[in-house]
Amino acid sequence: MTTASMMEIRKVLDKSFNQIVEHKKYLTLAISAALKSSDLRGDLKQYSDHFPNLHAILNGDINTLGVNMTNFDKLIVACLLCQGLNSQLEVGDTSNVQHIGNILLKFPAEICLVSIRKFIGIDKLVKFNLDEDPSFSQVLNKVNSLVD
Repeated sequence: MTTASMMEIRKVLDKSFNQIVEHKKYLTLAISAALKSSDLRGDLKQYSDHFPNLHAILNGDINTLGVNMTNFDKLIVACLLCQGLNSQLEVGDTSNVQHIGNILLKFPAEICLVSIRKFIGIDKLVKFNLDEDPSFSQVLNKVNSLVD
């Protein structure tokens, strides 16, 4: 391999690594905002250029939910679901517990743990007997197996 070709390879790698570093920087900022937010949907719109799949999900594109989602996208969607369910529970509405439980079953246990703990909390889990709902119970069992 010649020195010239090695230099060309190095230029390509430098360009690629810079893009990765930039993406990680925005990822850190977005996760920090997500975990501190009381209006997750609104706060994350500022990062829409950096996370187009997430932006599509936030705008209601359910087809984007799937195996091609990044863990970050899964975390944010789970947090949005739990934040929405929390708002409903605060007014006594339990109509979406099973639906949200079914969706959360598709996510890794770690993501369910973070989103449920942050946005719903143990008090509402107990107060509304979420462990008695068949689908939400499965989510909680999955989370429980993680922490046991």
